[in-house]
Amino acid sequence: MGKLFSAVAYLHKNGIIHRDIKPENFIFKDKTKNSEIKIIDFGLSRKYEPNKHKRLSSMVGTPLYVAPEVLKENYDFRCDNWSLGVLIY
Repeated sequence: MGKLFSAVAYLHKNGIIHRDIKPENFIFKDKTKNSEIKIIDFGLSRKYEPNKHKRLSSMVGTPLYVAPEVLKENYDFRCDNWSLGVLIY
């Protein structure tokens, strides 16, 4: 999970919201024990300015992993963090 959080934090630091975090969108680089995690499927992702917390309103993502704020059509980059929390649970 630490690698997943690190990968999503990297996206956020670089101004990208994935908006569809789920197990199917993570792959391993190779079959070794300490393989790096890769995030795939950026079809629903959006660019944003990290210092400006612009709210988004598109209802997107996989229902099982989507944050409540997405359903209310008023969310920001933290919707990815909710989805990671669902994965941990």
